Amino acid sequence: LSAWLRFCHCELAPDIAFEILCRFECDIEALMGDRAFFADRFANSPKLLDRCLAMADRDVTGDLKYIEEHQIRVIPFTSPGYPQKLKYISDPPCVLFVKGGADLNTDAPVLAVVGSRHADYYGLYMAETITRDLSKNGFVIVSGGARGIDSAAHRGSLKGKGVTWSVFGCGIGVDYPPENSLLFMDIAEAGGALISEYHPKSKIDKYKFPLRNRIIAGLCDAILVIQAPVKSGSLITAALAREYGKDVFAVPGNADNDNNSGTNLLIKDGCPLVENADDVAFNMGYTVLLPPESAPDSLSEAEKAVFDCISTIPVGDYALSEKTGLPTEELSGVLTSLEVKGVVKRVPGNRFVRSVLS
Repeated sequence: LSAWLRFCHCELAPDIAFEILCRFECDIEALMGDRAFFADRFANSPKLLDRCLAMADRDVTGDLKYIEEHQIRVIPFTSPGYPQKLKYISDPPCVLFVKGGADLNTDAPVLAVVGSRHADYYGLYMAETITRDLSKNGFVIVSGGARGIDSAAHRGSLKGKGVTWSVFGCGIGVDYPPENSLLFMDIAEAGGALISEYHPKSKIDKYKFPLRNRIIAGLCDAILVIQAPVKSGSLITAALAREYGKDVFAVPGNADNDNNSGTNLLIKDGCPLVENADDVAFNMGYTVLLPPESAPDSLSEAEKAVFDCISTIPVGDYALSEKTGLPTEELSGVLTSLEVKGVVKRVPGNRFVRSVLS
């Protein structure tokens, strides 16, 4: 284990790391003990050579203690617990650090969900409801733990009492984004997994985040794209998934929103259009049992009338008054009651949308 940790601290590019590992036939002890090899391999990269030689002698006692205290699993490429799906992608990670008890070789269907960090309410709603309903039916959701669609997908899975995996673009001991620290804790405690190819304290670097896309694409059976511009990491992940033989699905969106330009382009190019969990499951060869999305029984007649006029598209109180026939004063009280009950959410512009129902 110590040799694997030293190798990870070298932080080599994935293609170089895997090429070197294969050259030594996965004998990590021999690799880290061969200083002459490093001197020859990185003769033209003095800084990289110095780092590798320093890591070859690194004392990893602190790393071992940290891993034990935080219940982190170290899964080398040679381990039976290494995800078999990842062995067939380009430049598979040489080792994975995993927090949480999830089986990364599960027989359950695994869906990756990716999309914009700047998603609007519609995108967040679709991500959360689709993943919630799929999780209720045994699907595993994998995403990148970022702001926006990623976070909504993880939360939806947790609301569905399911298992979700978050693939980090830094060490799993680094909470990024910081506002998701509690979300990451919930994922691990709910039987999910926090996954990284970097040692737990590996710092945040921009170049690392695109590299994790190949892991997300490799771990899944299919990938769902929700709100992604044409030039985005999400479409790169989708392209990788397609390269690995995985199905790609997309949720359509308004044509005047650049966030939807990439997803709509995928659909134009023949990617299956999905609107709900049932569409995803059908395209993956499964069926899901979903209760009808209707107003909760606890609502009054007036509350039900207003609730039925609210969807994922923000609507103002004037339009609601026109649709329901309720006077503005009465409507205001009904909307406040719906907010308190958690079935309706107020968004900027004093408009209203449905909340994700649990």
